[in-house]
Order: sequence, then C-alpha cells, then structure tokens
Amino acid sequence: LGLFFIILGFFFKLTVAPFHIWAVDVYEGSPTVISFFFAVVPKISFIVVLVRLVFYSFYSWILVWSNFFIFVSFCCIVFGAFGAMAQRKLKRFLVYSSVSHLGYIILAFSSGSFFGVSSIFFYLFIYIVMSFSVWSVFFYFFTNSKRIS
Repeated sequence: LGLFFIILGFFFKLTVAPFHIWAVDVYEGSPTVISFFFAVVPKISFIVVLVRLVFYSFYSWILVWSNFFIFVSFCCIVFGAFGAMAQRKLKRFLVYSSVSHLGYIILAFSSGSFFGVSSIFFYLFIYIVMSFSVWSVFFYFFTNSKRIS
C-alpha cells in the first residue's frame, strides 16, 4: 500500500493522466521559462527515480503493477490526445502533449524487462530533444513577437 502511494505521488508530479489537471493551469499561468523548466527537467529526474524504484527495488512486484501501469498509460494517451484537440493556446497544448508522451513512457514500464527499461531511456532522450526543440521555437516566436509589437 505504501509503494502504491509513492507511485501515485510520482505520477502526480509527472502529470500523468488522472493527476494532470493542475499542470494545465500552472503552465498557462507561469512565465514561459518556468513552464519550460517544469515541462522537461522534473520529468527526467522523476522517471529515473521511478525506474530505480520499480525495477531495482520492487522488481518482484512487477506482475502486480503491470496492469496498473497499462491502465494509467492508456488514460494518459487518451486524455492527452483528446485534451490537446480542444486547446486553443499553445502552452495548454504542450501540457497535453506531455501527458500523452508520458503515457508511452509508462507503457514501457509495464513490460517489466530490460528492453522496456532501455525503451524508457531511449524515448526519454527523444522526448528531451523534442521538448528542447519545441520550446526553443516557442521562445523564439514569443520573444520576437514582443519586440516587434
């Protein structure tokens, strides 16, 4: 039960689907630099700690947790995709994109294998490169539009 609440706490901080509602308002209300920081940096550290916790400390429980991870990843992918379709602002769209990407990362948790762990880190690397690219384009257009007008 304690491990379940620890994992739920990590999911809350990672903005995983049932716990992602707070992130939409935080990203929209905060400055762009802070939104970028919260979109990329904590996810890297929390995913690494979650991998260490699940695969190295509680690997014998992976059959119990794999169904839960599959359910949460399905919720992330569905809520992220459909939530992004309804957005009109770019920051809110990026929040739902992040939720959807975390669904694919958590889906790799459910495999419980070395290939799943390597897939997590490979996808995390791609997510970091993609996030830096998207946010840098967002910074470029945001700062240039402020200077022009």
